[in-house]
Amino acid sequence: MARLANLFNKVHLQFPQAEHHHDKHPDPPSPQAQRPDYYPSPGNHIHRPQGAHDSGYQDSMQDFCNAFWGDAGYEVLMSRVKQSSRMLEDLKTWYKERSAIELEYSKKLFRLSKSPVLASAAANLEPIGLKSALDSIRISTEKSAHCHAELSGTFKTALYEKFAAFISTRDSVKKNPQATVEKLRKILVDLQAMHEKARRRFESDSIAKNGYVTQLQLVQGRDSDKVSNKLDKVHMSIKITEKEYRTHNKNFQETINEWNTQWKLFCDLIQDLEEDRIDFVRNTFWDYANAVSAICVAEDEQCECIRQSLERCDASKDVRSYVRQAATGNEYTLAPCFVDYTAGEIPRPVAVLAANFIRTSTRKPEDTTLVPLSKPLQGMVQSIKAGPPLPPEAHGPNGKNASTAWENKNKIKRGGAIAEAVASMSLNNIQNVNPNPPERNTDLTADNLDHLQRIIGHSHTQPGLVYPSDRPSNEQPPNPYRSPQYAHPVAYHQPHNHPSLDGGHIAAQNSQSIYEGNNKKSLPLTPINLNDRPLPPPPI
Repeated sequence: MARLANLFNKVHLQFPQAEHHHDKHPDPPSPQAQRPDYYPSPGNHIHRPQGAHDSGYQDSMQDFCNAFWGDAGYEVLMSRVKQSSRMLEDLKTWYKERSAIELEYSKKLFRLSKSPVLASAAANLEPIGLKSALDSIRISTEKSAHCHAELSGTFKTALYEKFAAFISTRDSVKKNPQATVEKLRKILVDLQAMHEKARRRFESDSIAKNGYVTQLQLVQGRDSDKVSNKLDKVHMSIKITEKEYRTHNKNFQETINEWNTQWKLFCDLIQDLEEDRIDFVRNTFWDYANAVSAICVAEDEQCECIRQSLERCDASKDVRSYVRQAATGNEYTLAPCFVDYTAGEIPRPVAVLAANFIRTSTRKPEDTTLVPLSKPLQGMVQSIKAGPPLPPEAHGPNGKNASTAWENKNKIKRGGAIAEAVASMSLNNIQNVNPNPPERNTDLTADNLDHLQRIIGHSHTQPGLVYPSDRPSNEQPPNPYRSPQYAHPVAYHQPHNHPSLDGGHIAAQNSQSIYEGNNKKSLPLTPINLNDRPLPPPPI
Protein backbone atom coordinates (compact mmCIF):
# COMPACT_ATOMS: atom_id res chain seq x y z
CA MET A 1 0.00 0.00 0.00
CA ALA A 2 2.85 2.36 0.76
CA ARG A 3 4.24 1.60 -2.66
CA LEU A 4 0.90 2.43 -4.28
CA ALA A 5 0.63 5.69 -2.31
CA ASN A 6 4.08 6.79 -3.44
CA LEU A 7 3.21 5.93 -7.01
CA PHE A 8 -0.02 7.94 -6.79
CA ASN A 9 1.84 10.98 -5.47
CA LYS A 10 4.30 10.82 -8.34
CA VAL A 11 1.51 10.60 -10.88
CA HIS A 12 -0.41 13.45 -9.26
CA LEU A 13 2.65 15.68 -9.27
CA GLN A 14 3.43 14.80 -12.84
CA PHE A 15 -0.13 15.36 -14.07
CA PRO A 16 -1.69 18.17 -12.01
CA GLN A 17 -4.21 18.69 -14.81
CA ALA A 18 -4.81 15.24 -16.13
CA GLU A 19 -5.50 14.98 -19.82
CA HIS A 20 -7.75 11.94 -19.49
CA HIS A 21 -11.19 13.07 -20.54
CA HIS A 22 -14.37 11.56 -19.24
CA ASP A 23 -17.12 10.92 -21.75
CA LYS A 24 -19.77 12.82 -19.82
CA HIS A 25 -17.57 15.52 -18.33
CA PRO A 26 -15.10 17.00 -20.81
CA ASP A 27 -12.47 19.33 -19.43
CA PRO A 28 -13.07 23.05 -19.80
CA PRO A 29 -10.78 25.04 -22.06
CA SER A 30 -7.69 26.66 -20.64
CA PRO A 31 -7.92 30.05 -18.91
CA GLN A 32 -6.10 31.69 -21.81
CA ALA A 33 -8.73 30.35 -24.19
CA GLN A 34 -11.51 31.63 -21.92
CA ARG A 35 -10.06 35.16 -21.72
CA PRO A 36 -12.45 37.69 -23.29
CA ASP A 37 -11.51 39.33 -26.55
CA TYR A 38 -11.25 42.78 -25.02
CA TYR A 39 -8.63 41.61 -22.50
CA PRO A 40 -5.79 40.50 -24.81
CA SER A 41 -2.82 39.03 -23.02
CA PRO A 42 0.70 40.26 -23.77
CA GLY A 43 1.43 37.06 -25.69
CA ASN A 44 -1.65 37.18 -27.88
CA HIS A 45 -1.27 38.66 -31.33
CA ILE A 46 -3.87 41.21 -32.36
CA HIS A 47 -5.14 40.74 -35.88
CA ARG A 48 -4.32 43.67 -38.14
CA PRO A 49 -6.20 44.15 -41.39
CA GLN A 50 -4.36 44.36 -44.65
CA GLY A 51 -3.05 47.80 -45.47
CA ALA A 52 -2.60 48.64 -41.78
CA HIS A 53 0.25 50.95 -42.63
CA ASP A 54 -1.77 53.03 -45.08
CA SER A 55 -2.55 56.65 -44.29
CA GLY A 56 -6.28 55.91 -44.18
CA TYR A 57 -5.79 53.25 -41.56
CA GLN A 58 -3.54 55.51 -39.52
CA ASP A 59 -6.21 58.23 -39.63
CA SER A 60 -8.89 55.80 -38.51
CA MET A 61 -6.74 54.79 -35.56
CA GLN A 62 -7.00 58.38 -34.33
CA ASP A 63 -10.75 58.02 -33.87
CA PHE A 64 -12.21 57.56 -30.41
CA CYS A 65 -13.79 54.22 -31.35
CA ASN A 66 -10.32 52.77 -32.04
CA ALA A 67 -8.34 54.43 -29.26
CA PHE A 68 -10.26 54.10 -25.98
CA TRP A 69 -10.81 50.45 -25.08
CA GLY A 70 -10.23 48.59 -21.87
CA ASP A 71 -10.52 49.77 -18.29
CA ALA A 72 -8.15 52.72 -18.83
CA GLY A 73 -10.02 53.82 -21.96
CA TYR A 74 -13.30 54.04 -20.10
CA GLU A 75 -11.79 56.12 -17.30
CA VAL A 76 -9.93 58.47 -19.67
CA LEU A 77 -12.91 59.11 -21.94
CA MET A 78 -15.37 59.69 -19.10
CA SER A 79 -12.89 62.09 -17.50
CA ARG A 80 -12.68 63.97 -20.81
CA VAL A 81 -16.46 64.27 -20.93
CA LYS A 82 -16.51 65.80 -17.46
CA GLN A 83 -13.68 68.22 -18.26
CA SER A 84 -15.40 69.38 -21.44
CA SER A 85 -18.66 70.04 -19.63
CA ARG A 86 -16.87 71.95 -16.87
CA MET A 87 -14.98 74.03 -19.45
CA LEU A 88 -18.23 75.03 -21.17
CA GLU A 89 -19.79 76.04 -17.86
CA ASP A 90 -16.75 78.14 -16.96
CA LEU A 91 -16.81 79.91 -20.32
CA LYS A 92 -20.51 80.62 -19.93
CA THR A 93 -19.82 82.22 -16.56
CA TRP A 94 -16.94 84.20 -18.09
CA TYR A 95 -19.17 85.69 -20.77
CA LYS A 96 -21.76 86.54 -18.15
CA GLU A 97 -19.20 88.48 -16.10
CA ARG A 98 -17.84 90.14 -19.25
CA SER A 99 -21.32 91.32 -20.15
CA ALA A 100 -21.84 92.69 -16.64
CA ILE A 101 -18.56 94.62 -16.86
CA GLU A 102 -19.55 96.23 -20.15
CA LEU A 103 -22.99 97.13 -18.79
CA GLU A 104 -21.53 98.75 -15.68
CA TYR A 105 -18.99 100.63 -17.80
CA SER A 106 -21.71 101.94 -20.12
CA LYS A 107 -23.73 103.19 -17.16
CA LYS A 108 -20.74 105.06 -15.76
CA LEU A 109 -19.98 106.56 -19.17
CA PHE A 110 -23.58 107.75 -19.54
CA ARG A 111 -23.45 109.41 -16.12
CA LEU A 112 -20.16 110.99 -17.11
CA SER A 113 -21.66 112.39 -20.31
CA LYS A 114 -24.17 114.31 -18.18
CA SER A 115 -21.38 116.07 -16.30
CA PRO A 116 -22.06 119.79 -15.73
CA VAL A 117 -18.72 120.77 -17.22
CA LEU A 118 -19.88 119.38 -20.58
CA ALA A 119 -23.51 120.47 -20.39
CA SER A 120 -22.93 124.10 -19.29
CA ALA A 121 -20.62 125.18 -22.10
CA ALA A 122 -23.22 127.57 -23.57
CA ALA A 123 -24.17 129.03 -20.19
CA ASN A 124 -20.53 129.78 -19.34
CA LEU A 125 -20.09 131.78 -22.56
CA GLU A 126 -17.35 129.49 -23.78
CA PRO A 127 -15.86 130.49 -27.16
CA ILE A 128 -17.00 128.74 -30.28
CA GLY A 129 -13.94 126.52 -30.78
CA LEU A 130 -13.76 125.27 -27.19
CA LYS A 131 -17.54 124.94 -27.02
CA SER A 132 -17.49 122.76 -30.13
CA ALA A 133 -14.76 120.61 -28.55
CA LEU A 134 -16.77 120.21 -25.33
CA ASP A 135 -19.88 119.29 -27.30
CA SER A 136 -17.94 116.71 -29.30
CA ILE A 137 -16.58 115.20 -26.07
CA ARG A 138 -20.10 115.01 -24.64
CA ILE A 139 -21.56 113.45 -27.78
CA SER A 140 -18.70 110.96 -28.13
CA THR A 141 -19.07 109.95 -24.48
CA GLU A 142 -22.80 109.35 -24.95
CA LYS A 143 -22.19 107.31 -28.09
CA SER A 144 -19.44 105.36 -26.36
CA ALA A 145 -21.83 104.54 -23.53
CA HIS A 146 -24.39 103.38 -26.08
CA CYS A 147 -21.79 101.25 -27.87
CA HIS A 148 -20.71 99.51 -24.70
CA ALA A 149 -24.34 98.92 -23.72
CA GLU A 150 -24.87 97.27 -27.10
CA LEU A 151 -21.69 95.25 -26.60
CA SER A 152 -22.99 94.07 -23.23
CA GLY A 153 -26.25 93.00 -24.85
CA THR A 154 -24.35 91.19 -27.59
CA PHE A 155 -22.28 89.30 -25.04
CA LYS A 156 -25.42 88.32 -23.18
CA THR A 157 -27.60 87.24 -26.11
CA ALA A 158 -25.14 86.09 -28.77
CA LEU A 159 -22.60 84.48 -26.45
CA TYR A 160 -23.90 83.77 -22.94
CA GLU A 161 -27.38 82.58 -23.95
CA LYS A 162 -25.89 80.79 -26.93
CA PHE A 163 -23.57 78.94 -24.58
CA ALA A 164 -26.46 78.01 -22.31
CA ALA A 165 -28.45 76.61 -25.25
CA PHE A 166 -25.45 74.68 -26.55
CA ILE A 167 -24.76 73.15 -23.13
CA SER A 168 -28.41 72.16 -22.75
CA THR A 169 -28.48 70.52 -26.17
CA ARG A 170 -25.20 68.74 -25.53
CA ASP A 171 -26.38 67.38 -22.18
CA SER A 172 -29.67 66.13 -23.64
CA VAL A 173 -27.86 64.35 -26.49
CA LYS A 174 -25.38 62.49 -24.30
CA LYS A 175 -27.63 61.89 -21.29
CA ASN A 176 -29.24 58.56 -22.35
CA PRO A 177 -26.17 57.03 -24.06
CA GLN A 178 -23.98 57.93 -21.11
CA ALA A 179 -26.47 56.43 -18.65
CA THR A 180 -26.64 53.24 -20.74
CA VAL A 181 -22.87 52.92 -20.87
CA GLU A 182 -22.46 53.54 -17.15
CA LYS A 183 -25.13 50.94 -16.35
CA LEU A 184 -23.57 48.38 -18.69
CA ARG A 185 -20.19 49.09 -17.19
CA LYS A 186 -21.44 48.30 -13.71
CA ILE A 187 -23.17 45.10 -14.89
CA LEU A 188 -20.06 44.06 -16.80
CA VAL A 189 -17.83 44.44 -13.74
CA ASP A 190 -20.24 42.38 -11.60
CA LEU A 191 -20.60 39.64 -14.23
CA GLN A 192 -16.85 39.49 -14.68
CA ALA A 193 -16.39 38.83 -10.96
CA MET A 194 -19.09 36.12 -10.91
CA HIS A 195 -17.76 34.58 -14.12
CA GLU A 196 -14.25 34.38 -12.71
CA LYS A 197 -15.50 32.83 -9.48
CA ALA A 198 -17.53 30.15 -11.32
CA ARG A 199 -14.62 29.41 -13.65
CA ARG A 200 -12.24 28.81 -10.77
CA ARG A 201 -14.70 26.46 -9.03
CA PHE A 202 -15.29 24.49 -12.21
CA GLU A 203 -11.57 24.37 -12.89
CA SER A 204 -10.89 23.08 -9.36
CA ASP A 205 -13.53 20.32 -9.69
CA SER A 206 -12.17 19.31 -13.08
CA ILE A 207 -8.65 19.00 -11.71
CA ALA A 208 -9.93 16.92 -8.78
CA LYS A 209 -11.92 14.64 -11.09
CA ASN A 210 -8.95 14.02 -13.35
CA GLY A 211 -6.79 13.27 -10.35
CA TYR A 212 -9.24 10.76 -8.92
CA VAL A 213 -9.60 9.04 -12.30
CA THR A 214 -5.83 8.62 -12.50
CA GLN A 215 -5.66 7.45 -8.88
CA LEU A 216 -8.42 4.92 -9.49
CA GLN A 217 -6.32 3.21 -12.15
CA LEU A 218 -3.44 2.75 -9.72
CA VAL A 219 -5.17 1.45 -6.58
CA GLN A 220 -7.13 -1.70 -5.78
CA GLY A 221 -9.27 -3.07 -3.00
CA ARG A 222 -10.60 -0.81 -0.28
CA ASP A 223 -8.53 2.16 -1.49
CA SER A 224 -10.22 1.82 -4.85
CA ASP A 225 -13.62 2.03 -3.18
CA LYS A 226 -12.64 5.19 -1.31
CA VAL A 227 -11.38 6.80 -4.49
CA SER A 228 -14.59 5.80 -6.28
CA ASN A 229 -16.72 7.44 -3.59
CA LYS A 230 -14.70 10.65 -3.85
CA LEU A 231 -15.01 10.54 -7.62
CA ASP A 232 -18.79 10.23 -7.38
CA LYS A 233 -18.98 13.27 -5.12
CA VAL A 234 -16.80 15.23 -7.51
CA HIS A 235 -19.09 14.20 -10.39
CA MET A 236 -22.09 15.57 -8.52
CA SER A 237 -20.29 18.81 -7.70
CA ILE A 238 -18.93 19.25 -11.19
CA LYS A 239 -22.41 19.11 -12.68
CA ILE A 240 -23.42 22.10 -10.56
CA THR A 241 -20.24 24.11 -11.12
CA GLU A 242 -20.30 23.38 -14.85
CA LYS A 243 -23.88 24.57 -15.12
CA GLU A 244 -23.08 27.74 -13.18
CA TYR A 245 -19.98 28.38 -15.25
CA ARG A 246 -21.83 27.88 -18.53
CA THR A 247 -24.61 30.22 -17.40
CA HIS A 248 -22.24 32.97 -16.27
CA ASN A 249 -20.11 32.54 -19.36
CA LYS A 250 -23.13 32.93 -21.62
CA ASN A 251 -24.33 36.02 -19.76
CA PHE A 252 -20.84 37.46 -19.76
CA GLN A 253 -20.45 36.95 -23.50
CA GLU A 254 -23.80 38.55 -24.23
CA THR A 255 -22.98 41.50 -21.98
CA ILE A 256 -19.56 41.92 -23.58
CA ASN A 257 -21.07 41.94 -27.05
CA GLU A 258 -23.63 44.52 -26.01
CA TRP A 259 -20.93 46.54 -24.25
CA ASN A 260 -18.70 46.56 -27.31
CA THR A 261 -21.58 47.78 -29.46
CA GLN A 262 -22.74 50.46 -27.04
CA TRP A 263 -19.21 51.62 -26.22
CA LYS A 264 -18.37 52.00 -29.90
CA LEU A 265 -21.51 54.08 -30.44
CA PHE A 266 -20.74 56.13 -27.34
CA CYS A 267 -17.17 56.79 -28.53
CA ASP A 268 -18.49 58.02 -31.88
CA LEU A 269 -21.01 60.23 -30.11
CA ILE A 270 -18.41 61.73 -27.78
CA GLN A 271 -16.06 62.41 -30.70
CA ASP A 272 -18.88 64.22 -32.51
CA LEU A 273 -19.64 66.23 -29.38
CA GLU A 274 -15.97 67.11 -28.92
CA GLU A 275 -15.67 68.34 -32.49
CA ASP A 276 -18.88 70.34 -32.09
CA ARG A 277 -17.60 71.80 -28.83
CA ILE A 278 -14.28 72.90 -30.31
CA ASP A 279 -15.95 74.45 -33.37
CA PHE A 280 -18.55 76.16 -31.20
CA VAL A 281 -15.99 77.69 -28.83
CA ARG A 282 -13.89 78.78 -31.79
CA ASN A 283 -16.87 80.45 -33.47
CA THR A 284 -17.88 82.24 -30.27
CA PHE A 285 -14.35 83.57 -29.88
CA TRP A 286 -14.57 84.87 -33.44
CA ASP A 287 -17.83 86.62 -32.56
CA TYR A 288 -16.24 88.03 -29.42
CA ALA A 289 -13.23 89.39 -31.31
CA ASN A 290 -15.43 90.89 -34.04
CA ALA A 291 -17.72 92.54 -31.49
CA VAL A 292 -14.83 94.12 -29.60
CA SER A 293 -13.26 95.18 -32.89
CA ALA A 294 -16.50 96.84 -33.98
CA ILE A 295 -16.59 98.80 -30.73
CA CYS A 296 -12.99 99.88 -31.30
CA VAL A 297 -13.90 101.09 -34.80
CA ALA A 298 -16.85 103.04 -33.43
CA GLU A 299 -14.66 104.53 -30.70
CA ASP A 300 -12.07 105.54 -33.30
CA GLU A 301 -14.76 107.25 -35.38
CA GLN A 302 -15.86 109.25 -32.35
CA CYS A 303 -12.24 110.15 -31.61
CA GLU A 304 -11.88 111.34 -35.19
CA CYS A 305 -14.88 113.62 -34.68
CA ILE A 306 -13.18 114.99 -31.57
CA ARG A 307 -9.97 115.59 -33.50
CA GLN A 308 -11.87 117.39 -36.26
CA SER A 309 -13.53 119.66 -33.72
CA LEU A 310 -10.16 120.32 -32.08
CA GLU A 311 -8.70 121.35 -35.42
CA ARG A 312 -11.25 124.18 -35.49
CA CYS A 313 -10.28 125.25 -31.98
CA ASP A 314 -7.74 128.09 -32.06
CA ALA A 315 -6.77 129.86 -28.85
CA SER A 316 -6.34 133.34 -30.35
CA LYS A 317 -9.56 133.14 -32.33
CA ASP A 318 -11.51 131.86 -29.33
CA VAL A 319 -10.17 134.65 -27.14
CA ARG A 320 -11.12 137.28 -29.71
CA SER A 321 -14.55 135.71 -30.02
CA TYR A 322 -14.99 135.83 -26.27
CA VAL A 323 -13.91 139.48 -26.23
CA ARG A 324 -16.47 140.37 -28.89
CA GLN A 325 -19.15 138.51 -26.97
CA ALA A 326 -18.47 139.66 -23.42
CA ALA A 327 -16.38 142.85 -23.73
CA THR A 328 -17.26 145.65 -21.26
CA GLY A 329 -15.47 148.55 -22.99
CA ASN A 330 -11.97 149.98 -23.37
CA GLU A 331 -12.23 153.10 -21.19
CA TYR A 332 -10.33 153.29 -17.94
CA THR A 333 -9.84 156.09 -15.42
CA LEU A 334 -6.73 157.50 -13.86
CA ALA A 335 -6.24 157.87 -10.16
CA PRO A 336 -8.05 160.93 -8.74
CA CYS A 337 -5.91 163.87 -7.66
CA PHE A 338 -5.72 165.02 -4.08
CA VAL A 339 -8.21 167.79 -3.31
CA ASP A 340 -7.27 170.16 -0.50
CA TYR A 341 -10.65 171.17 0.75
CA THR A 342 -9.09 173.40 3.44
CA ALA A 343 -7.65 175.59 0.73
CA GLY A 344 -11.00 175.78 -1.02
CA GLU A 345 -10.05 173.56 -3.92
CA ILE A 346 -12.85 172.11 -6.02
CA PRO A 347 -12.70 168.45 -7.13
CA ARG A 348 -11.89 168.08 -10.75
CA PRO A 349 -13.39 165.31 -12.89
CA VAL A 350 -11.38 162.11 -13.16
CA ALA A 351 -9.57 161.67 -16.43
CA VAL A 352 -10.93 158.88 -18.65
CA LEU A 353 -8.62 157.31 -21.21
CA ALA A 354 -9.11 154.76 -23.98
CA ALA A 355 -7.07 151.58 -23.54
CA ASN A 356 -4.57 151.16 -26.35
CA PHE A 357 -1.90 148.98 -24.71
CA ILE A 358 0.52 146.61 -26.33
CA ARG A 359 0.10 143.09 -24.97
CA THR A 360 3.06 141.64 -23.12
CA SER A 361 2.74 137.84 -23.16
CA THR A 362 4.76 135.39 -21.07
CA ARG A 363 3.52 132.33 -22.97
CA LYS A 364 6.09 130.09 -24.50
CA PRO A 365 5.98 129.91 -28.27
CA GLU A 366 4.11 126.90 -29.55
CA ASP A 367 6.37 124.02 -30.55
CA THR A 368 5.39 122.96 -34.04
CA THR A 369 7.98 120.15 -34.16
CA LEU A 370 6.21 117.93 -31.64
CA VAL A 371 5.54 114.35 -32.58
CA PRO A 372 1.89 113.31 -33.01
CA LEU A 373 1.87 111.61 -29.60
CA SER A 374 2.97 113.39 -26.47
CA LYS A 375 5.52 111.79 -24.18
CA PRO A 376 2.97 110.33 -21.72
CA LEU A 377 1.03 108.79 -24.62
CA GLN A 378 4.24 107.40 -26.08
CA GLY A 379 4.99 105.79 -22.73
CA MET A 380 1.46 104.38 -22.60
CA VAL A 381 1.80 102.87 -26.08
CA GLN A 382 5.14 101.32 -25.17
CA SER A 383 3.69 99.90 -21.96
CA ILE A 384 0.75 98.41 -23.87
CA LYS A 385 3.09 96.78 -26.37
CA ALA A 386 5.31 95.47 -23.55
CA GLY A 387 2.35 93.77 -21.87
CA PRO A 388 1.52 93.44 -18.18
CA PRO A 389 4.44 93.79 -15.74
CA LEU A 390 6.18 90.67 -14.54
CA PRO A 391 6.40 89.91 -10.82
CA PRO A 392 9.53 91.48 -9.29
CA GLU A 393 12.47 89.19 -8.60
CA ALA A 394 15.04 89.87 -5.93
CA HIS A 395 18.58 89.87 -7.29
CA GLY A 396 21.85 91.43 -6.27
CA PRO A 397 23.12 94.78 -7.59
CA ASN A 398 25.09 92.98 -10.29
CA GLY A 399 22.62 90.14 -10.74
CA LYS A 400 21.05 88.94 -13.95
CA ASN A 401 17.92 91.04 -13.58
CA ALA A 402 19.51 94.04 -11.87
CA SER A 403 18.23 97.45 -12.97
CA THR A 404 20.32 99.25 -15.57
CA ALA A 405 20.99 102.97 -15.83
CA TRP A 406 18.57 103.29 -18.74
CA GLU A 407 15.80 101.61 -16.72
CA ASN A 408 16.49 103.91 -13.79
CA LYS A 409 16.15 106.98 -16.03
CA ASN A 410 12.76 105.70 -17.07
CA LYS A 411 11.88 105.36 -13.39
CA ILE A 412 12.70 109.04 -12.93
CA LYS A 413 10.57 110.04 -15.91
CA ARG A 414 7.66 108.01 -14.58
CA GLY A 415 7.91 109.77 -11.24
CA GLY A 416 9.52 106.89 -9.39
CA ALA A 417 11.72 107.09 -6.32
CA ILE A 418 14.36 109.63 -7.35
CA ALA A 419 16.81 108.72 -4.62
CA GLU A 420 16.80 105.03 -5.47
CA ALA A 421 16.94 105.64 -9.21
CA VAL A 422 19.83 108.13 -9.05
CA ALA A 423 21.75 105.91 -6.65
CA SER A 424 21.46 102.93 -8.97
CA MET A 425 22.22 105.10 -12.00
CA SER A 426 25.40 106.71 -10.72
CA LEU A 427 26.69 104.14 -8.23
CA ASN A 428 26.54 100.90 -10.20
CA ASN A 429 30.12 100.12 -9.15
CA ILE A 430 30.14 101.66 -5.68
CA GLN A 431 31.89 98.54 -4.36
CA ASN A 432 35.03 99.47 -6.31
CA VAL A 433 35.31 102.84 -4.55
CA ASN A 434 34.96 101.82 -0.92
CA PRO A 435 34.02 98.30 0.15
CA ASN A 436 32.72 99.52 3.52
CA PRO A 437 30.90 102.81 2.97
CA PRO A 438 29.06 104.41 5.88
CA GLU A 439 25.34 103.87 6.10
CA ARG A 440 23.29 106.48 4.33
CA ASN A 441 19.77 107.55 5.14
CA THR A 442 17.61 106.46 2.20
CA ASP A 443 14.37 108.02 3.42
CA LEU A 444 12.99 110.37 0.78
CA THR A 445 12.30 113.63 2.60
CA ALA A 446 11.73 117.11 1.24
CA ASP A 447 15.36 118.09 1.92
CA ASN A 448 16.70 114.93 0.29
CA LEU A 449 14.46 115.40 -2.74
CA ASP A 450 15.59 119.01 -3.21
CA HIS A 451 19.22 118.03 -2.78
CA LEU A 452 18.95 115.17 -5.27
CA GLN A 453 17.30 117.42 -7.82
CA ARG A 454 20.18 119.87 -7.37
CA ILE A 455 22.66 117.05 -7.90
CA ILE A 456 20.94 116.00 -11.11
CA GLY A 457 20.93 119.60 -12.32
CA HIS A 458 24.60 120.04 -11.37
CA SER A 459 25.57 117.03 -13.46
CA HIS A 460 25.32 119.27 -16.56
CA THR A 461 28.07 121.62 -15.37
CA GLN A 462 30.53 119.18 -13.81
CA PRO A 463 32.72 117.54 -16.45
CA GLY A 464 32.93 114.21 -14.67
CA LEU A 465 29.23 113.78 -13.91
CA VAL A 466 27.65 112.50 -17.06
CA TYR A 467 25.06 109.89 -17.75
CA PRO A 468 26.27 106.30 -18.04
CA SER A 469 25.17 106.14 -21.68
CA ASP A 470 27.40 109.17 -22.52
CA ARG A 471 30.46 108.03 -20.50
CA PRO A 472 33.19 105.97 -22.22
CA SER A 473 33.24 102.32 -21.26
CA ASN A 474 36.74 102.51 -19.71
CA GLU A 475 35.74 105.16 -17.14
CA GLN A 476 34.26 104.44 -13.75
CA PRO A 477 31.13 106.39 -12.76
CA PRO A 478 31.85 109.15 -10.21
CA ASN A 479 29.88 109.61 -7.03
CA PRO A 480 27.65 112.70 -7.22
CA TYR A 481 26.38 112.46 -3.67
CA ARG A 482 27.07 114.91 -0.91
CA SER A 483 25.67 114.82 2.55
CA PRO A 484 22.22 116.47 2.74
CA GLN A 485 23.03 117.84 6.19
CA TYR A 486 26.56 119.16 5.58
CA ALA A 487 28.00 120.87 2.56
CA HIS A 488 31.34 119.01 2.56
CA PRO A 489 31.71 115.80 0.55
CA VAL A 490 30.86 112.51 2.26
CA ALA A 491 33.55 110.01 3.21
CA TYR A 492 33.14 107.83 0.14
CA HIS A 493 33.20 110.68 -2.40
CA GLN A 494 35.10 110.07 -5.64
CA PRO A 495 38.85 110.96 -5.24
CA HIS A 496 40.15 114.01 -7.10
CA ASN A 497 42.58 112.02 -9.21
CA HIS A 498 39.80 109.97 -10.77
CA PRO A 499 40.25 109.83 -14.57
CA SER A 500 36.72 111.16 -15.10
CA LEU A 501 37.49 114.33 -13.09
CA ASP A 502 40.69 115.46 -14.78
CA GLY A 503 39.14 118.65 -15.99
CA GLY A 504 37.35 119.40 -12.72
CA HIS A 505 40.23 119.20 -10.24
CA ILE A 506 40.56 122.99 -9.86
CA ALA A 507 36.82 123.45 -9.58
CA ALA A 508 36.72 120.85 -6.83
CA GLN A 509 39.43 122.71 -4.85
CA ASN A 510 37.58 126.01 -5.21
CA SER A 511 34.33 124.43 -4.12
CA GLN A 512 36.07 122.91 -1.09
CA SER A 513 37.26 126.37 -0.01
CA ILE A 514 33.71 127.58 -0.10
CA TYR A 515 32.59 124.72 2.14
CA GLU A 516 35.25 125.53 4.74
CA GLY A 517 33.67 128.88 5.57
CA ASN A 518 31.24 129.47 8.39
CA ASN A 519 28.37 129.89 5.97
CA LYS A 520 27.73 126.24 5.04
CA LYS A 521 25.54 126.49 1.97
CA SER A 522 25.35 124.35 -1.12
CA LEU A 523 26.43 125.66 -4.46
CA PRO A 524 23.66 127.45 -6.36
CA LEU A 525 22.70 124.67 -8.74
CA THR A 526 19.97 125.20 -11.27
CA PRO A 527 17.29 122.46 -11.10
CA ILE A 528 16.18 121.00 -14.38
CA ASN A 529 12.99 119.43 -15.61
CA LEU A 530 13.49 115.69 -15.86
CA ASN A 531 10.75 115.36 -18.46
CA ASP A 532 12.77 117.48 -20.92
CA ARG A 533 15.86 115.29 -20.67
CA PRO A 534 16.07 112.98 -23.73
CA LEU A 535 16.24 109.29 -22.95
CA PRO A 536 19.36 107.44 -24.16
CA PRO A 537 18.87 104.17 -26.00
CA PRO A 538 18.84 101.06 -23.85
CA PRO A 539 22.27 99.53 -23.27
CA ILE A 540 23.16 96.66 -25.56
